[in-house]
Amino acid sequence: MLKIICSFSFLLISIFAHAQEDTVSQETPERTSESGNPTNNSDEGYEFWLFTGTNIDLLDGVKAKELYLKGALLFNFKKKTNGGELATKHWTYLTFGKNRYFSDKDSLGRIPFYGEVPTAAPGDSITIARGIYSSLRESVTDNIFVSFDYLREIESISSSKSKLFATIGLYIGLQTIKTSYSNKNFLTDTTTYLRKQDSTYIFRPPVSEMKIRQANYNLSVGFLHVLYTDKINVKTQLTAGYNKFTYPYSIVRNSINEFVSYRDQRNIFLQLHIDATVLDPGISIGFETFLRGGEIPLFNVSLTKVIDIQQLGSLFGKLPTINQR
Repeated sequence: MLKIICSFSFLLISIFAHAQEDTVSQETPERTSESGNPTNNSDEGYEFWLFTGTNIDLLDGVKAKELYLKGALLFNFKKKTNGGELATKHWTYLTFGKNRYFSDKDSLGRIPFYGEVPTAAPGDSITIARGIYSSLRESVTDNIFVSFDYLREIESISSSKSKLFATIGLYIGLQTIKTSYSNKNFLTDTTTYLRKQDSTYIFRPPVSEMKIRQANYNLSVGFLHVLYTDKINVKTQLTAGYNKFTYPYSIVRNSINEFVSYRDQRNIFLQLHIDATVLDPGISIGFETFLRGGEIPLFNVSLTKVIDIQQLGSLFGKLPTINQR
């Protein structure tokens, strides 16, 4: 899925960059940012920003964690008239990317284990160790997502600097959860038995690391508010609706294979996302929370550099050679 999102984003960048090269002579000075910072392009009917930076994990203080990447396309369906194109109240909002939610830590005590003590060569006997131990568990959730929303501008309470939209949309998120265990304080007892022929032993060894994948599919309605000024751009989106949660409920491992069975759970959800961007120097702080009925809330905070697609046009132009300089 990450490869699909990367390929899709590269295709969009190429299309828009090529379009900007063809129309660069028609751009007004007010819409061109020589510094490479984002601009408010609402009058042009679209806005395509790329966010690149880091996730901020607040579990153990303020720490930068893992790459944050997002593309966001806000597009107006303009109406053609004899005098040119006229903006309408119909918009679309597409986002895609990768983020990391806050990590989670907790301590576990008196965990039972049961396993075979390895020997240099198998014999007629088997030694089994059983006991308890404690562990410090840390879970990290990485999320790859794509969302598509249809927007209808509520013109009665909107202006050129503040626009409010009613939204209906689809969100797909694939989460990879990596859980690490730091085990300690083992209390162990060993017993040796005569090995039973044609018998299968089921053991429960101490856990050191586990990685699972799960998915969220959301159908939502909500609101998107966009605040435009000469210095900042703030987008606030609040959505709620139907969530389908696909998760592994059974994992069976042997020496070389892993067998995973999945289940679906349906519930309601609430999601809030805010991007506050300072247009010069193009720095954005993002916040997101995802609440699903009966589950622990997920949070994300990001710090990113924002690039407008208009400033990427030069990256896809023809390379000059030495005889052309």
